[in-house]
Amino acid sequence: MAILSGIGLSKSKNKLGNLVLMNKAGVGVVAREYVADIKNPQSNAQMVRRVKWANLVNFYRLSKGWIAKAFENKKQGQSDYNKLMSLNINISKASLTKTQASLGAVVLQPYVVSYGSIQPVEQRYENGKGYSDLSTGDLAVTATTTIAQLSTALLANNPQLRNGDQISFISYLENYVDGVPYSTCRAFEMPVDTTRTAELISDFFPDFLCTSIEDGGVQVLANSNVGAGAFSWVISRTIGGKIYVSTQSLVCTPSVTRQHFESAAQEREAIASYGESETNFLDSNTYGTTTPAGIPVVITKVVDNAAEETYYPNGVVDAADVEGANLQIYFTGAEPTEVTNVRVVDSNGNSIELGITSRDEVSVTSAAVTSGLTDKVISVAILAGTKVLATIQFATSEGGGEQD
Repeated sequence: MAILSGIGLSKSKNKLGNLVLMNKAGVGVVAREYVADIKNPQSNAQMVRRVKWANLVNFYRLSKGWIAKAFENKKQGQSDYNKLMSLNINISKASLTKTQASLGAVVLQPYVVSYGSIQPVEQRYENGKGYSDLSTGDLAVTATTTIAQLSTALLANNPQLRNGDQISFISYLENYVDGVPYSTCRAFEMPVDTTRTAELISDFFPDFLCTSIEDGGVQVLANSNVGAGAFSWVISRTIGGKIYVSTQSLVCTPSVTRQHFESAAQEREAIASYGESETNFLDSNTYGTTTPAGIPVVITKVVDNAAEETYYPNGVVDAADVEGANLQIYFTGAEPTEVTNVRVVDSNGNSIELGITSRDEVSVTSAAVTSGLTDKVISVAILAGTKVLATIQFATSEGGGEQD
């Protein structure tokens, strides 16, 4: 390092040849050799994390209806969303392309879905059935078993349970539409309460959960018909307004298709879908070697002119609201002539494609929405052939559109 002085250098803070000049208090102008610090904000490691993060974000959105308060031990100010991410980012093996992520795709993984101090429920999948270790002793559970009968048996055979606890069963079912993985979530809750003599287990659980299976010489609570997807039992307890939970991870059923999304080939495809141009466009060393990404295409709203309804990102749209309607999709960043069709997807994974009936300077109008959507609309996309130009996402419940 050299210390320089002289007229014209006293206010220097610049680069001169291979030297960097800067003022240092009490010393003067200091020169040191310039070392290029080349950082790639989209290094391979970061991109691997990014394409796996997308699946976890969509999983959180799918699970928001039940997962609040599922994490007993959180740092002050930490949200359920952030806790879920911190527990699972290193578990997630599934990669989503940019398009798949924008469509709300979810590949089920053995994610940690609750985290607390109550003894976990041991669980496994075997021959189409889901087993827990919640023993009912010699009580064979059926749909006509009362809550009081079941609770008495559970408390006698499971020391981690207390009267007043809740047993929840979380079920995820997966389906694939045009190769895109979607999932639906259902959550059921049942009290452990020896005073509820008039209520049946079937008042709380569906038929496939109103059963026990002999396992190791005792009866255990079971799911008699596990569909393709994932499941978990969770125990919760409320004391003084605070909710305590058991630490549970999802048990995933075997799936060849799911293995594809965990493969190295899918990871490479997902990373490539984000495009090198996003990294290199402003790199002066590669001028002229990349194609500028251009202005991103963004859908700002969807309008049903007949019903005079306007749907904005993260709003709630029922399938019944749009059936029979011509949707007008407003967007920026693309020429209306580029858009060839419109895709609408609902929360059950149903997908329909609509032709274009008219265009103006900022929007396109689709053909009428036909039957085929059965629940909440989760996305509307504009396409150029098979390429998705932009997608607008909707929530599946009121208040579900908040972003973390």
